Order: sequence, then structure tokens, then C-alpha cells
Amino acid sequence: MSFTLFGVKFEISYIFACAVTLFIASDRSGIVIPTLISVILHEIGHTFCLYLFKCKIKSVKLLVGTVRIEYEENLKDFEKIISLFFGPFVNAIVAVVGLLLNNEILCAINLVLSLYNLLPIKGLDGGSIFEIIILKFLPHKLVKIVILATSFSICFLLIYFFLLNLKNLTFNYSAILFVIYLFLPLILKKLG
Repeated sequence: MSFTLFGVKFEISYIFACAVTLFIASDRSGIVIPTLISVILHEIGHTFCLYLFKCKIKSVKLLVGTVRIEYEENLKDFEKIISLFFGPFVNAIVAVVGLLLNNEILCAINLVLSLYNLLPIKGLDGGSIFEIIILKFLPHKLVKIVILATSFSICFLLIYFFLLNLKNLTFNYSAILFVIYLFLPLILKKLG
């Protein structure tokens, strides 16, 4: 599905729409919808920062495990890092607002989103920042291997953590589905 809004093309993949539906349907804690709103604020943060750098946004794609904002490649590496960091920064600000309003759920969701997006996993902001930085020190071919190895390792650790907590009475199955959802693009890219 695709549409144009304010001159920007938006594309939503079928798998993304199915995954969001599955997350909402499997959520027993009631945090998926506030999390989706926080994710939208996160992406608005990136978009706002790109706007500040006078960067023309071409498209926003909602894909398996990621949201990809495509823009004119006129940013320096430092500006790219700032714009990548701005999404987690917005979530950190919303977490502080949640803390000030004594809203634990708002605070927790946005704190987790902020820290989570800074993980060096391919497809996340932290993975893109990590790639920009290590490209300065390693050959391009080796960077791909390091990024993939780091991403797989962290995803396996996250899956292990969630499986370890499966014994808990209040385990949220949407959390394990989300980790698998992040893991899918890595597997598909490797197999493809």
C-alpha cells in the first residue's frame, strides 16, 4: 500500500501491517498501541532533524523490522549521526515527560525505545550509527561482516533473554514476537 502526503511517498508493506496486527492481537499488557504512538514520535524526530538540515525527504517505507526514511544524500557523516540519534533523543524526552507526569508506562516505553534503538543492530538507528563510525576504520567488506555478526549476536541474546523469562507468569508474548520480527530481516537478507 502506498500514498503521498506533503510530497512524501509513504509505503506500508503487507508483512509490516500483518506484524502490527499480530502485535496488537497478542498484547495482554495494553502497551502495544502506546508503543506504536511512541514509535511514530520517534520517526517524527528523525524527520524533524532532517528538515533542520534542509534535507529533502523522498519516501518513508514501513518494512519488515524497520522504518526506512529515504532522503537526498547531501548530509555529512556527522549530520547523519545526529539525525539518526534524534529519534532515540525524542523518546528520551518523552520518557522524562512521563517521569514528570508520574506516568510509569509512558516513561518505561520511551526509555526502552530510546535505549533499544541505540543497539548496534542492522536496521536500528544504533546499527546505522555503528556502521558510519566503523566505516572510518575498517574496509567496507569487513564492515558488513562485523555489522551482521553484531546484529545476529544481539538478537540471539534478546531471544535467549525472552525465552529465559518465559517461565514468568506475566510474560508478554508480543515482546518475543517483536524480537523475531527484528530478526527476520537479518535472516531474509542473509538468505536472499
